[in-house]
Amino acid sequence: MGLTHKDVETILALIESSGYDEIRLEFDDLKLEVRKSVAEGVAPRRAPALAPAAATPAQTVVTQSSTAAMPDEVPRAPKPADDRIPEGCVAIRSPILGTFYRAPSPEKPPFVEVGSRVDPKDSVCLVEVMKLFNSVPAGQAGVIEEIRAENGALVEFGEILMILRPDGERRSA
Repeated sequence: MGLTHKDVETILALIESSGYDEIRLEFDDLKLEVRKSVAEGVAPRRAPALAPAAATPAQTVVTQSSTAAMPDEVPRAPKPADDRIPEGCVAIRSPILGTFYRAPSPEKPPFVEVGSRVDPKDSVCLVEVMKLFNSVPAGQAGVIEEIRAENGALVEFGEILMILRPDGERRSA
């Protein structure tokens, strides 16, 4: 699987706007490493065919080796202050880092609105990364109480997208 110029630009934009300093991706025999900052004394290796010189201040390293192991755990960005979940509610969280979309396409209505009833397997939104659209299910039956993510915004892994009040839970007055 090869990466296009647009794919690399998307990866660079994601890393630049995220709280991460480094990301490593491996596709078959292609390994892509992106770092926001480079350690002193280490000269970055650039891939001019894939990354334009003025695209972003992030450093790009592309090699054809897949021998380097991925880290066991990727550091997470700090959680936002509004990570509170109202009593009796549950959070629907982003399963991955990507772009949040409320609708299946720009000309179609959103999957859900505040007040919509959902079943556990109902899709409530999409999170897209590198042209792959991941459907996010409600997870449980209930009513959408709040939509926290903005349509078209970058969301992080674990970020609260929506608040759901499960069936049987009463709203506190």
